[in-house]
Amino acid sequence: MGHTLTRDAKKALATIYKAYKSRRASGEAKSSAVYFDTESHDAAIDAAVSDSLAELSNAKYVKTDICGNYTLTDSGIIFMENLPVDTIKEWLSFSAQFIP
Repeated sequence: MGHTLTRDAKKALATIYKAYKSRRASGEAKSSAVYFDTESHDAAIDAAVSDSLAELSNAKYVKTDICGNYTLTDSGIIFMENLPVDTIKEWLSFSAQFIP
């Protein structure tokens, strides 16, 4: 799908994907592991992704609803699965380099 994403959107997508992978490793079904309810999960995830949801939605990597909840799409999963692990780690650590 080759969309160009901002650094913030890359970090947001990596954060969502990491949470998804953690859920799947814990035995959660894919259908529920891809769904992020803004009222019932980690506030740190919300803070990391909220500003980039529109961009990720435009790229078709997440689907949002009118309540602010979002779902990681198959396109988003495929995109992340095809990235080298080092790239994902780089995206997740992007903001850390700016913290004094």
